[in-house]
Amino acid sequence: MIPEETVAQVAALMPQPERSVVAVAPPAPGEGTWAGAPSAACGDGEIYLAYRLRRPEGQGRGYAVVVARSADGVHFETLLTIRREELGAESLERPGLAAVPELRHAGHQALARGGAPGRSSGRLRRPAQPGRAAR
Repeated sequence: MIPEETVAQVAALMPQPERSVVAVAPPAPGEGTWAGAPSAACGDGEIYLAYRLRRPEGQGRGYAVVVARSADGVHFETLLTIRREELGAESLERPGLAAVPELRHAGHQALARGGAPGRSSGRLRRPAQPGRAAR
């Protein structure tokens, strides 16, 4: 038998679509344009979110990845925007965040390179916060 307290704790973590809000709106209207493929990590009492900005095929597809933070999980402040041109990529794919104690936070970014089969990837370090040095 599962204790009633455990059932209540699990129920509090279940998705509640009726309470859902859009945390990051698409950068422009239109089919194939969105902000999504997110990854999130908690640290320092805040939520860090990485997501992909996408345009339709033929218009730049995964053209940027944004790293943002929030105290409430609804209102996000952009910390860093990485554009595909900065990495020499044809398209940026879904980013991944992970808490890495010695780096504070680390990210992993897959990218597609023009003419190259498969994907290459690299680690991204946490951006500097105002008043703090980058780690």
